Amino acid sequence: MRSTLLSGTALFVIALLGGVSFGSAADLAAAPEPLLQLPAVSGFNGKLEGGGGDLFRKGGGYGLGSVSLPLGQSFGLQIDAAAGARGSDSFGGGAGHLFWRDPARGLIGLYGSYSYANAVRTATFNPNNNVTTFTRGLGVGRAGLEAEAYFNNISFEGLAGVEGGNVKTRFFDMADLAFYASENLRFSVGHRYTLGRHAAAFGAEYQVLPSSGVSLFAEARAGESRYQAVWGGLRIYFGAEKSLIRRHREDDPRSRLPDDLFALGNGRKNTNLPVNAP
Repeated sequence: MRSTLLSGTALFVIALLGGVSFGSAADLAAAPEPLLQLPAVSGFNGKLEGGGGDLFRKGGGYGLGSVSLPLGQSFGLQIDAAAGARGSDSFGGGAGHLFWRDPARGLIGLYGSYSYANAVRTATFNPNNNVTTFTRGLGVGRAGLEAEAYFNNISFEGLAGVEGGNVKTRFFDMADLAFYASENLRFSVGHRYTLGRHAAAFGAEYQVLPSSGVSLFAEARAGESRYQAVWGGLRIYFGAEKSLIRRHREDDPRSRLPDDLFALGNGRKNTNLPVNAP
């Protein structure tokens, strides 16, 4: 299974970054002018997001904010910030996206983030004296390339690069295939490889009223080494009134910080650890 996931992810990222032929989004993203004439970011816009649920067998929640702005006609910049808690552990992080985008074809750009949690990083049990020693503090920085390709009501979204910090330096990826059942209803399935763990990713988002800017979302992760989570919440988009698919392709790129933060909550390396350890 692991080799299949890695192979599929590698092919997906190569296809995105290798310049596949992008499709047109004009059928669903109706606009007063052809999408080919639209800028990378339609205008200054933002997003607030709050969610919570079962995060790796502990309750938790988070809040996230994003701001996006155009840099001329073809480029854009987005800044994300998030904070939250899982059980008794708190976490926070920030990310930046610098990208080129054609809303009718796709996006390619640079991504960087840093997230920190006061979670247990290592836990070592000494059977000679029955004492477990804990080391707290997980800090992870990520740098990579992100890309998106648009084919009518289907989007391919990928992010891949290198992660490091006070954890092992290694490759990471986050990839999704999204299907818009309507202009305001999105379903997605994908793959995550963060902190050395593979997981399948599932998501759904529904803009409650057409062009309202208010949407409900749900996410799930299922993978190896207790990498399981289910959460949901509310997103509020700020900017021009438009459908959900147009917000995703004309305004803010996907925010990846929730995956960063939740992976930290399950990032501990256990060494001969008793089952009742925190």
